[in-house]
Amino acid sequence: MDGLWAADTPAFPEFARERGVGRGGAAPGEISHVTRFAPSPTGFMHLGHAYAALFAQSEARRTNGRFLLRIEDIDRGRCRSQFEAAILEDLDWLGLEWEPEVRRQSDHMRDYGAALARLDALGVVYPCFCTRSAIRAEIARAGAARHSSSVATHIATLPIPA
Repeated sequence: MDGLWAADTPAFPEFARERGVGRGGAAPGEISHVTRFAPSPTGFMHLGHAYAALFAQSEARRTNGRFLLRIEDIDRGRCRSQFEAAILEDLDWLGLEWEPEVRRQSDHMRDYGAALARLDALGVVYPCFCTRSAIRAEIARAGAARHSSSVATHIATLPIPA
C-alpha cells in the first residue's frame, strides 16, 4: 500500500494537491504543520470544542503552520445550518482565524468515493454486519469503562493555548 496517497498518483485528492499537501512547502529539514478544527454541526459548541480549536490554532501559529476549519456535515439527519452558524460565531468570538475556505465534508463525497474505490481495488475493504443497535450498545459499554485517574490528571495539566 506504499504510495496510496502519494501526491503523484491520480487518486490523490485534487483539493489536497491544490493546497500543497504532499509537496512539502517547508524549508529543507523543517516540518510543515497543518492543524485543523473539525466540528460537527449537530449541536452547540462546548468547552472541549473551544479548547481543541484554540489549541489547534496555537500550534499552527507556534510552528508557522496553517490552521484549517473543516465542517463535518455528512450526517444529514442530525446536522443543522443554525448549529454551523453558531459554531462560526463562537469561533469568531474566541478570536480564531482560519484559512478563508471552510471545507465542508459533504462537498467532497466524490473524493471519498474515489478513495473507497481505490481501497476496494486493493482488496482492503470489508463489510461490517453490525446493526446500529449493536454499535450503540458497544459505544455505551466503552463509555462505562474505567479510566485511569492519570488521564484526568494529564488533561488538567495541559497548557491553555495563548
